[in-house]
Amino acid sequence: MGASSILEKIQARVTASMNTCLLEPFRSEEVWQAVTWGCISGHSINHNYTVVSDLIDAHSATWRVDLVPKLFDSKHAELICVIPLSKSGLRDELVWRFDGSGLFSVKSGYGLLQMESCANIGEAAIIPPRLSRFFSEIWGVRLPNKLKITMWRIVHNFLPTFDNLQAQRLIVNNHCPLCENDCEYVEHIMKDCSFVRELLHAQGINFADQPFANSWKDWLVQTFLNLGLIHKKAIIVTFSAVWYARNKLVHEGLKMVIANTLSFILVSLKESEMSLDRASPSPPLDQAKWIAPPTDVVKVNFDSAFSLQTVSGVICRDSEGMVLVVCSFPHAFFSDAFMAQTLSCYKTLQFAREISLTKVLFEGDSCTIVQKCQVDSSDLSRISPVIADIKALARAFITVSFGFVTRMTNMAAHTLAQEGKAFVCPMFWMEEAPPRTMLVAEKDRLALGNS
Repeated sequence: MGASSILEKIQARVTASMNTCLLEPFRSEEVWQAVTWGCISGHSINHNYTVVSDLIDAHSATWRVDLVPKLFDSKHAELICVIPLSKSGLRDELVWRFDGSGLFSVKSGYGLLQMESCANIGEAAIIPPRLSRFFSEIWGVRLPNKLKITMWRIVHNFLPTFDNLQAQRLIVNNHCPLCENDCEYVEHIMKDCSFVRELLHAQGINFADQPFANSWKDWLVQTFLNLGLIHKKAIIVTFSAVWYARNKLVHEGLKMVIANTLSFILVSLKESEMSLDRASPSPPLDQAKWIAPPTDVVKVNFDSAFSLQTVSGVICRDSEGMVLVVCSFPHAFFSDAFMAQTLSCYKTLQFAREISLTKVLFEGDSCTIVQKCQVDSSDLSRISPVIADIKALARAFITVSFGFVTRMTNMAAHTLAQEGKAFVCPMFWMEEAPPRTMLVAEKDRLALGNS
């Protein structure tokens, strides 16, 4: 494809984009939350507009920005105009609005119930700072998750001890199977039982009374936070080992002696230290390099700069790293940075198609968006209308693929988006780019010869 042919297509693109770029963009950081959490009401009733489709331009599949502000106040008009519409005929679906995927999960349902509970009881639902720090330290310790989950169950008394089983009206012998000196409730088996005390004493850990502890949980939290990191890890492993030894005795009749249990604890702690030493460090981000595409493929990198003025940058390069075409364009009607990045991906494919590219590799630094473009299945997330349009556009290319790269590898497109803020309309460059972008692109090209 000749340079003159591409230039003609770019000139047509500029003409078609002029009206769009002059529109005042609607944006709000909390737009999507407001849309999904409640209904909207209009300030003007007009019997000529009774359904949502009346507010949509059927030809361009966009909101009628000339009409919506006349029927709704400015806030609600903004909320409406940032809702993405599919140009590929995506059908309406029922979605679970309390999860980003649009699908119900037990986790999202639990989160909703917790949120409603907090709203009902106000400040009483706020987690005390000490308890919040306690759980942060537990989840931050380098140990297997199953041990930390057991610790979480112990703190909340979610273990099926004999005392808890009796509370559920099960007939059991409520004596501690490890020492047989008291009833088996969580405080006894993890604090007062001679079995756990000998294990902790052998590791140099001595439990002491806490003057302001009003419950088992308060006592454990205060005790844990006063220990050093090594002893904190020892507590987590020891409690799991005690519960394991208890279950072996209750369910299999095997009684573990102190020496064997202590050896198990020490080995577990040693293995956790060794796994930490073996963990290979991640390569420095500044060593990331842009990789050239195959000979007959054009690589198109894209990115968005989100601020008071949101602009996307698109840079097309060949197998030698030479800049072919560069463009930047502002966005109108988006709800947040994530949506702006998704729209950037769509407009990038649209641009590549309009200048007649046929074999293309698209690269961006948003992992979620790239993954959604790579899979054939559809989702119910809020960006699904745009993703559906992206996939529809992708079918028009002879070969097309999507790749995820880090911000450092995508620096040319990122720099271009930043430089594009200086322009109020879409801008295009043939075989060149704005100064800072050109420097990054040249650095990428020179690095190809060193790899």
